[in-house]
Amino acid sequence: MVGKLKDLIARAPSPTEATQPEVKPKKKKVVSSLYLDPPAHRHIRDVAHARDVKPHDIFMEAINEWLERNGYDTLDQVVEKERSRAGEGK
Repeated sequence: MVGKLKDLIARAPSPTEATQPEVKPKKKKVVSSLYLDPPAHRHIRDVAHARDVKPHDIFMEAINEWLERNGYDTLDQVVEKERSRAGEGK
């Protein structure tokens, strides 16, 4: 019995190993919230279902169309420019 206990203790992680937090990678996306009235939410959800896409896809498409219509870069263009700038510094 004592031998089994010693064996278990020997295999147990040390307190410093057990308490070190896991390092998480940096998030690559930022969360933004959109507040909708329940009927509007249901409508977007139903349209997304009918098109076999997620509501997020509809929102992104609408944002990009608005940006383009108003003379701004689309979100994809902004991300690509940022990536190009970050690559120049390497």
